[in-house]
Amino acid sequence: MHSRLPFAAPLLLAALAIAQQPETVPDQTLPDGAGLGVARVPLHTADADGGVAYGLWAAGRDYKASFDAGMTFVPYLGADYPHNQPWSWRTTSARVGEQELATAAPTLTHGDYRAEYDLGGLVEAYDVRDDGLEQTFVLTQRPTASGDLVIRGAIDSALRADRVGPAQQDLVFRDAQGTALLRYGKAVAIDARGRRAAVTTTAADAEISLRLDGAWLATATFPVVVDPLLSTFAIQSGAPLNGMDLVREPALNAGNLWLATTRWASATDRDLVMTRYDDNGANPVVNFSDITNSWSAFEPSMGIHFTSGKTLLAYTRDSFTGTRRLRGHLHSRNDNLLQTTVFNIGDLTINASRPDVASDLHPIGQNALVVVYQAEGTGFPWVNLPNSSVMGVAVDLTGTGTAGTPFVIASDLAQDCERPQIGKVQLGSFQEWNVVYQAIDSGLTPGGALPTWAVQARRVDRNGNVSAPYNVVRNLTYHNMSPQIAGYNSTAIVIATRASVASAGPRPDDTNGSTVWADRIEWTGASFSNPGGRHLLEAANDNRILLNGFDADRTTASHYCYSYRSTVTENVYLGVLGYRGAELLDALVWQQVGSEYSGAGAVAYDEDAGNFVIAYERTVPAGTSQARMVRYAHPGAPAPSLGGLGCSSAQIVWEGDQLIGSEFNAIALQGLDPGALATVAVTTATFAQPLLGVPGVNNGCWLLVPNTGPDLLAFLPFGFGPQVRWQLPLPEWLGPMTLHFQGFHFDGALTSVSTTQRLSVPLVK
Repeated sequence: MHSRLPFAAPLLLAALAIAQQPETVPDQTLPDGAGLGVARVPLHTADADGGVAYGLWAAGRDYKASFDAGMTFVPYLGADYPHNQPWSWRTTSARVGEQELATAAPTLTHGDYRAEYDLGGLVEAYDVRDDGLEQTFVLTQRPTASGDLVIRGAIDSALRADRVGPAQQDLVFRDAQGTALLRYGKAVAIDARGRRAAVTTTAADAEISLRLDGAWLATATFPVVVDPLLSTFAIQSGAPLNGMDLVREPALNAGNLWLATTRWASATDRDLVMTRYDDNGANPVVNFSDITNSWSAFEPSMGIHFTSGKTLLAYTRDSFTGTRRLRGHLHSRNDNLLQTTVFNIGDLTINASRPDVASDLHPIGQNALVVVYQAEGTGFPWVNLPNSSVMGVAVDLTGTGTAGTPFVIASDLAQDCERPQIGKVQLGSFQEWNVVYQAIDSGLTPGGALPTWAVQARRVDRNGNVSAPYNVVRNLTYHNMSPQIAGYNSTAIVIATRASVASAGPRPDDTNGSTVWADRIEWTGASFSNPGGRHLLEAANDNRILLNGFDADRTTASHYCYSYRSTVTENVYLGVLGYRGAELLDALVWQQVGSEYSGAGAVAYDEDAGNFVIAYERTVPAGTSQARMVRYAHPGAPAPSLGGLGCSSAQIVWEGDQLIGSEFNAIALQGLDPGALATVAVTTATFAQPLLGVPGVNNGCWLLVPNTGPDLLAFLPFGFGPQVRWQLPLPEWLGPMTLHFQGFHFDGALTSVSTTQRLSVPLVK
């Protein structure tokens, strides 16, 4: 027989509240995170979009390069740099004395990281390196003429280098404001025996010439390679990484972490790369890339479908005609190669953005996931309309993926519905998800009920069935924004930022808040309820808080972790919540050093290690930008221990973890006689007294916990054998402590009483 939470909880929790009042957990600081290296993106192409070609592209750490009609080098300059600064090279001549070596139109061949243009008498080649694009000119045979080798290239770029005479030197290319953006490195010649010679470089207007001494060339062993290097200066203007999502695939031994990031070449050009890493952040491999100059790719979201072994990526494409559409990419967990297939998501006539992808973690389930997104009108250029809608679409995960017909989640001329987020499901074949979004009166019709941003929730399924809206929170004097949701099946925690109307204005577009709050919501089968109340998590004196990521602990099924950052200090933090949504811990993840600053972030639970992975962006101005990660693990606890002498053959056991904030821990008596009446005493202290001469009590029994006084918290409700189990939630306000339990029970005939040993259970937070 089982005694459930509603019966055991009130008396015990009231006693615990008296025994130990809520306490504030001091902030902790996590160790410095590991860098998530930027993997090289191999040379690749992809399908055209709307008749616009993708091109042939590759990328290194701080640049991308195109190889369609010659080489074009594009440095990544950051979100605040106004436009791209491409730099193109075209070989116009390569001569030794009177002999022209560039005798043919360039013929392109390429591998993963090398592109070669056969020019007839020499090969112009480019190697994609982490630190830059290495340009080489390869002479495979000795020229028939004698004299200096002179290679000339025409430069097409708004960037300019100073006019300089011949010397072995770097050329520095600057923008109109004089900022150095690109370096054309000094060149050297190397022959087949490894002999080296200096190559002089001359810059004149839009031309570069390289000269190699003819006397050295005459004695060289061929092939001979002339080798400059194109690289970027350490320039970052605004957050280069602004958009990030992280998921963890639990079924592999390597490549478990999937990180999708948006990198800004400039304010007008965003690229998207999905990279997989081992659990320690090593061995990055790019699995998907959308880095063309033909459009922008951003706002990545990923979801895991456990049964099919696939990860679904959805993101936004912004065309240079001004329209925005959603694209999806489906990738198998067993495929660790670059793939570029995409499919359309949503109505192709409607502007769409801010996608969020569900997950389905059940081992048996339907082969589909739902994507939710924000939809606008048909016009261009794209604008965020005052009456945006929230839409959903089921994606069939067969093959490379197919999106179904979109369905409406929230659409009303009187309201603006934005920034949807969808949860995870473990229900099996019947797929339902909780969706949250922010909503406000549109001002297009009178009589609206949401004068400030409110957070609403709905229940949706893959067939497009949608519940009525539930107001998680609405307030006349505060905006509640950027909701995020984590949880499974019918239970979820919702967090959001809050900002006063006085500080943020009547209708803010951004989501900075002065506080963060959390609510637990439950789907009852027909509507939502809020059984846990609202909990204030963080507070500041101004609107400096931005949410980064949120996920749930699938091991305890009770704990949650979110990350956030400050737009003032640039510090990155995490918070750990318990089952009611109250905060257990607030920890510093990364603290600003000098003029560094933070950017996007994400959180994913690692069920194999039993901890959370927190990713965040860290940038050093005039330096590097990188994604980093830290891990947060719950504190360990000494194992429960038995003590004292018992006169019973029954066993008293603790089930579950020992973490404060857990909902599903339990105490159980096992091995009782069928029908035996039993209870358990719960105390905060131990005791030791033999029960000699007590009527009805068997010989050899001991009282091992106090049965009266302030240390006795409760006797749990009676139950009947052969097994009794009491669920004991541990609310977040408890501090670290040890609980002691002893079982008391009759035999099956209800004629005599026996006692168990004492079970001591340390609780931690």
